[in-house]
Amino acid sequence: DPPPEAAWQAARALLLTLGALDRNGQATPAGRAMVRLPLHPRLGRLLLRAEELGSVAVGADLAALLSERDIFRRTDFEAAGPQEKPDISDRLDRISAWRQSGRASKEVDPGALQAIDRVSRQLMHLMGKRRRSSPEDRAASIPRLLLSAYPDRIAKKRDDGMNRFLLRGGRGVSISQGGTLAGNLYIIAVHVDAGKKAEGV
Repeated sequence: DPPPEAAWQAARALLLTLGALDRNGQATPAGRAMVRLPLHPRLGRLLLRAEELGSVAVGADLAALLSERDIFRRTDFEAAGPQEKPDISDRLDRISAWRQSGRASKEVDPGALQAIDRVSRQLMHLMGKRRRSSPEDRAASIPRLLLSAYPDRIAKKRDDGMNRFLLRGGRGVSISQGGTLAGNLYIIAVHVDAGKKAEGV
């Protein structure tokens, strides 16, 4: 059965935004490369951009992190979810610390860390990188990589609230009051839940 027209148009618009299709609806070289990666088109675009920037290890970690379950535990129904720890960089720091020490803090799920590490290694292999080399400039790479995958999720802080932002398309989102991102003028809202809570960088 054909997909609903609205869903079809939304998917096509996303692929155009990511540079996977040209204006005639034909696959671009980037689009053909994205098809070969076992990832959502957003994350495929992210990994290709990582290759362009020489940041494949960071890109593989980000793509794995965004495609697997969250590393932070939820102890009960009322516990704080990922939206209470909205900074993607914090998650990458936890993964790096775990790789170095072999230990995870109580709030982090070791099984999720292992799954992310496994997927990251697989993605690096697909991109022709066998192992992690010298440290990359992760702080500079993260926003550039996320912007390549989520160009439609740039959000500007509203004037009337520290934790409230407005997405490019006009939708309002908020992040945790205690989050480190709340003071930024702009964020990239990678995850937006039904309650319009955002997570990003």
